[in-house]
Formats: sequence, C-alpha cells, structure tokens
Amino acid sequence: MTVNTGPGSTTVIYLANTNAGIEVGVGGGTNSLESGFFENQTQATFTDAALAGDYMIGLLPVGSAMKHDTVGEFDVTSSGTATAGASSGGQGVFNYDRAQSYDYSFDSTAPGTGTFLLTNGDGSCAVITSTRAICTSQSDSVGTILVLQK
Repeated sequence: MTVNTGPGSTTVIYLANTNAGIEVGVGGGTNSLESGFFENQTQATFTDAALAGDYMIGLLPVGSAMKHDTVGEFDVTSSGTATAGASSGGQGVFNYDRAQSYDYSFDSTAPGTGTFLLTNGDGSCAVITSTRAICTSQSDSVGTILVLQK
C-alpha cells in the first residue's frame, strides 16, 4: 500500500505477516529515507501490576553518527515507580551504569491504549506485549526509540 504523506513524500507499507509489517518513506524537503516496523499490540491489561517486572533496555538502531547508544536494565514496580541503570556511549560520550529513578502513570488522556508517561522525565511509553514496551523522549529531535524487553 502506498501513502502520500506530503508534497514530495511517499511512504510504502508492506504487510509482512498477520498483524505485522514494515514501512519505508522517501522524499520530503531533506531528501530523506526512513524505515520502521509495526506489530500487533497483544497486551490487553494495562495496570501497574501487569507492567511490573525487570526489563532490559536496548536502543533501536542509532539514526545518526552523533547519537549515542544505550543499554541497561529498567525495573518497574507495581506502585508507580521505576528505576534504571543505563550505560551509554558514542562519539565523545561514555556513561557507565548511570542510576535513574522515575515515577510513571498510565496516560489518562488515552485510557485503554497501554501508553504510560514517565512523570519526572520526558518519556512516553507504550505497552506492546506482556514482555515488551517501547519508550521515546518527548524532547528528542532525532526520535530515539528505547525497547524494554522482559
């Protein structure tokens, strides 16, 4: 399926399997090429208890040579708090096992969608399955995606 997303831009969506696919976009004012994938959201229970657990953090492929990579752990409690220990590195940057603490809450403006916000950070997250969620920074101009995997 081809979707025209703006003047000089085209996005092509390929259905790869039931409830899964990839997309490729070309054009735009910067002559860009971008790609992504989508999958079915199978988790249907969006509570603190269902989200609780220990996750591994991994950054989807870095989109810029100047961007750093991040790995670590993300521990979510059933009481609205989370802690992380993340290491990041890249050109001129290395931070080892940096401790972070967050409060989180499910997004009340979009109930039943599985989106939750890191309230003392700028993260927006979405539950995909019972073992996976994704997060992005609301202030990141590059669009970094962190994958949380149990």
